[in-house]
Amino acid sequence: MVRYFGGDMAVQDRKAREFARREREILDAALELMDQPEWQTVTVADIARAAEIGKGTIYKHFPSKDTLYAQLSIEFGKDFYHTLTDHLDMQQPVIPLLRALLERLWNLHLSGQKYHRLLLYCSAKDFRERLPESYRSLLQHKDEAFERLFAGILARGVEEGVFPRGIPLEEMLRTARAAFEGGIAMLWNRLDDGVDKVQFTQRMTQFVLSGLCYMDRERG
Repeated sequence: MVRYFGGDMAVQDRKAREFARREREILDAALELMDQPEWQTVTVADIARAAEIGKGTIYKHFPSKDTLYAQLSIEFGKDFYHTLTDHLDMQQPVIPLLRALLERLWNLHLSGQKYHRLLLYCSAKDFRERLPESYRSLLQHKDEAFERLFAGILARGVEEGVFPRGIPLEEMLRTARAAFEGGIAMLWNRLDDGVDKVQFTQRMTQFVLSGLCYMDRERG
């Protein structure tokens, strides 16, 4: 009997494509459910219903809801890193560069509350601690890529005299991040509908940049 190994490979390839397609549908369904008011109480069963599959199928792809969300965050982080830096002159002066990057960050968070919720949920310390080491490591690598990006720009700003030398880069990053995340929280939770969100983000950007420039100054 002659066995055609090519046929076996074709079957395996088809199964692999089907597995990947199903996983994509699961991830997409989970992300869409984050747009719901009850997003924090979504269960694996809810995701299965939204994806029109059995609950057991999800566990063939992800051991838990947390690992599913972690995978979403990992993929989203990779895509957004490229979106953030794509077609941007990274050698331009530091202030215009940071202004452009912050504008893209604001636009990301304003593009959909589900993205904001995903990033917020997956950055929580208790969430990270529940994850298997493999997922924690991938999320850490994602975070470090963004930190290296902004730390490199801030370091250049210090060398060029734009930012003060006496402030550690870690403190500059932490302070700017706190201001940005506070602004995002206000955008989604505490701003009146009549507030001009574009003007708000522009003012917040100026606040962050001015704060970085004068962090070593004290008044009063």
